[in-house]
Amino acid sequence: MLQGIIGAGSTKIVIDCRDLQYVSSSGLGAFIAGGKKLGSGEKLVFAALNHHVSSLFEMAGVANLFRICGSKDDALKEWS
Repeated sequence: MLQGIIGAGSTKIVIDCRDLQYVSSSGLGAFIAGGKKLGSGEKLVFAALNHHVSSLFEMAGVANLFRICGSKDDALKEWS
């Protein structure tokens, strides 16, 4: 799904994770691949990660690859 959104031309993507409870290794790989597919001036921003998902991002060493915001509104402010 993320690859399709990027393939359709989206360059600024906010993923609202407020209801996300778990990310598998495949899901994490999809996020990384999506981030790599975006160019340098484009962004993949994650919003409202819960503690468990945030810890997974940290342990996997990918937290520094993406912008992570506390809420969707904070993420949307990235482009205003």
